Amino acid sequence: MKRRELVQFAASAAVLLPAARVEALAQESSFVRLPDMFDDFPRLALLEAIAPVVLPQSLGRRTVRLIVERFLAWLAGYRADVVRDHGYGHPEIRRTPKSPYDRYAEDLAALQGAARERGVAFARLPADAKRALVEEALRAAGVEALPSRPNGKHIVSDLMAFYFRSSEANDVCYRAAVGASKCRPLSVIAARPKPLA
Repeated sequence: MKRRELVQFAASAAVLLPAARVEALAQESSFVRLPDMFDDFPRLALLEAIAPVVLPQSLGRRTVRLIVERFLAWLAGYRADVVRDHGYGHPEIRRTPKSPYDRYAEDLAALQGAARERGVAFARLPADAKRALVEEALRAAGVEALPSRPNGKHIVSDLMAFYFRSSEANDVCYRAAVGASKCRPLSVIAARPKPLA
């Protein structure tokens, strides 16, 4: 999936999410309690302004914010140099790379700087101008496709991977409660997934 297609997909994915599913997502447990490390996370408000540009609009502001907070909670729990599951047929041991925390701060600073060059803060730009800056940032970072999981190349592609590769996004895609990547009993796996309400 190319950068432009990636951003266009995020914008057009809004029609895939039924209103009832949006309600269900929004009613999940209250916002994630962010660790103290994010009290000083640079440009948190900027990340919250970027998220609606790259995530489906039909999610609604509350759910988009919840996804951002879950993404930051994932970042807070990230551990570098941990042995990863190498999978069958791949005997080499792979380890998680260093935390992308500092890189993310740089990515956000660069996006805000690019917006300031246009004479306004990123959050105040029109949607198409925001999208253009995001595409430009992904191109500059060398992001050619959505990674299978956040990989530290750019905060925008990692946020998108965090959501679009999630079990919830998979359910939306198939319009059914598939529960991919979730631990399920065999009786559930053999049954046809229930359609989303």
